[in-house]
Amino acid sequence: MLTSLVDGTTRNRLVRARAAAMQYGASAGIAILNVDAELPPPARIALYMQQCELLYLDQQFDSASSTYDTNIEPLLEHLPPECSALLTDNRSIISFALFNADGSNQFYHQVDIRRLLGVELRNSSAALEAERSAKAGKHYEALPLVWRQLLETYQKQNWRALQVAHSHMARECIALNWPDEAVWHAVQALDKDLVVEAANALMVLKESDRIAAAIDRVLMFSKLAKHTYLVAHFLSTIADCIPEDRLEYVIPWLVEQLQFVPTAWIHSSIYEPVWKLAGQLAPRINAQLLLGFAQLAVEHPFFIQGNPARKHLIESCNCIFQKISQDLLTQFTPSVISLVTTYKSDFDFVDSVNLVYLFAERCESCSTEIKSALFPPGVQVSNSTLLILASLLECPLQDEETINAGAARIASSVRKQVEVLDEAAEPSKLGGFGQITKSKGSEKIVVHMAGNQHLIDAIAAHVSSLTDDSVNQIVDALLDMIADDRNIVSNRVSLAQSLEKFIPRLTSGLAQRSSQILGQIARGIFKESDVAQTYQEAKSPLNPFKISSGDPCDLVSIAGLTLAHGSKFHSEFRTELHSGVLLELLEAENEKIRKYGVSAALEADCLTESETTSLITNCFDSSPAVRKRALYALGTLQTLGLDRQGLLLGVRAIKNASSSTDANERAEAARAARALLKHTMVDGEIVTRLKNILNDLSSDASWWVRNCALESCSEETQSCENKPVHRKQAKKGRSRKCQTSS
Repeated sequence: MLTSLVDGTTRNRLVRARAAAMQYGASAGIAILNVDAELPPPARIALYMQQCELLYLDQQFDSASSTYDTNIEPLLEHLPPECSALLTDNRSIISFALFNADGSNQFYHQVDIRRLLGVELRNSSAALEAERSAKAGKHYEALPLVWRQLLETYQKQNWRALQVAHSHMARECIALNWPDEAVWHAVQALDKDLVVEAANALMVLKESDRIAAAIDRVLMFSKLAKHTYLVAHFLSTIADCIPEDRLEYVIPWLVEQLQFVPTAWIHSSIYEPVWKLAGQLAPRINAQLLLGFAQLAVEHPFFIQGNPARKHLIESCNCIFQKISQDLLTQFTPSVISLVTTYKSDFDFVDSVNLVYLFAERCESCSTEIKSALFPPGVQVSNSTLLILASLLECPLQDEETINAGAARIASSVRKQVEVLDEAAEPSKLGGFGQITKSKGSEKIVVHMAGNQHLIDAIAAHVSSLTDDSVNQIVDALLDMIADDRNIVSNRVSLAQSLEKFIPRLTSGLAQRSSQILGQIARGIFKESDVAQTYQEAKSPLNPFKISSGDPCDLVSIAGLTLAHGSKFHSEFRTELHSGVLLELLEAENEKIRKYGVSAALEADCLTESETTSLITNCFDSSPAVRKRALYALGTLQTLGLDRQGLLLGVRAIKNASSSTDANERAEAARAARALLKHTMVDGEIVTRLKNILNDLSSDASWWVRNCALESCSEETQSCENKPVHRKQAKKGRSRKCQTSS
């Protein structure tokens, strides 16, 4: 082992240099590691190796490679072969980081050398014994073994072994319910997934003091680039649970990282999590800081580059600008418009358009400027995404005659999603994501994946300008392709979603046909296309060519959701939905379908008694996703018409959710409690139980849960200024009770 070959003074310098680099930056640590030429070779190697490691951890891979080749490689002959073999493995790690072509050859060559020498990176027998003890619950035996291995790897100076040892220690800490300690070791293990796992375990504890301790420790030692990246992921994972008194430390650290500009693609790893964290913290910070975040965003070089990573910056901007006051938005409007004009990029075009729409929706003067810039008079717009934006902004681009003239052509092209052709014939060019072809005798069936979907979306955005005849032609084509079992599932899902936009314009005959087709699919009465692989075939681990054409559960779910949406407009949809379709969705075996079933209940015109009971029962579902959605429904549908028994069942569901380890579920519990407090049939006992739940949640470790609970505790609902922008607002003023049971 290398450290056993050097003197105590050198070992002391190694420790001080590592701590200084982690706390103040790589240059601070390297300054302590000045190498005297008169030192013995082992001491010089140890000092140079520490320099090399600090450069590697700071993502200065070229410098690390140069340091190793120039200063370490010539001295290795002075070490025992066993020690040299351990250090040479570090060089292969640098090669992998640089994506050098000979990296794999170096790695396997060193593996062979270590086997010949009988050298192991770690004590495998001790690791196996520790693993067995941990699984048996004997952590008093496992922990000393794991800790001893960690100390030994520091003495070996082998980076790979060090990361594995820290990883093992992190998992042991999680098992011992020490997630705050586990976070530190996960960062040192350079394992992002393990950092997230430890962070989630920390949030489950719901103990603010331990969360604060973990934050303090990792922030203090986060100056090296690889550590910065992992700390950002940790803070992003626990953003909602960062204690208020720790924001004063997190925010300055974050502002410093937001100013970082990657100079090469290998340095861009830090960029994504820090901007994600900025978006997550936007609802919790004051207006001045928020304005600073916005200024940093629009001045960032990536904002005007067609860089794939810009998508993360734009996603954060959606959160940041949502919370900036309307009078301050105008100064950023030109920059935001440039995202879809001067600096347009296909990587993030839809996200950029969404940001533009956010500005237009929040500020009237911004909307005027956006319309003038994107839709000047006399300019034809063909991009389907911009056509949708024009519809949302009520900005007419073409006269009704021009729009309707293309309806027949679009209807005809939609039917070409499935084509039956001669073997020699060429399929139509519809765009989308390609084609799937299957030969049948002298013919072939061609299915176009998402063929012409962009045209359907574009004309659907202007449905109010279509004539009845145009609507009939397009809807007929949509229904033909939705009902066609030769069409792939993903196409049928998209078409069913498009059909929803035409529902208000359907004639009685089309409404009848639409409801029948959707009802049949929602009951699962359809076949997967035999042109492509089935969903199960595409999922099979024995299938080397997995080409998924869509999950049938998605089609069932979307059909039910579209049917529910139509029930607000047409009696035909209403009759079909309440004839057992919605109940089947709510009680399906598949959890995805049950979740969509709850969404359908939210969309439906009304609920029968059996549907209401099933909806409340889903608050106790085994799936967290279904429970959260059902609780959201309980908090949103304020006029469910529950009797006392239904109210008691709802209170019990809220009580169960209030002790969940999932902060979002606890937040939904608080919202549901608020809704039930306003119910006309609540009595003193129910009120007391609900207020006790809200009082408990008002001291929750999660900021969002506390916010919901404190808002809910007062009889006059307080304003919640910092609600996350992705939260849907409650729908009000609509009766949810069917007059008669279906």
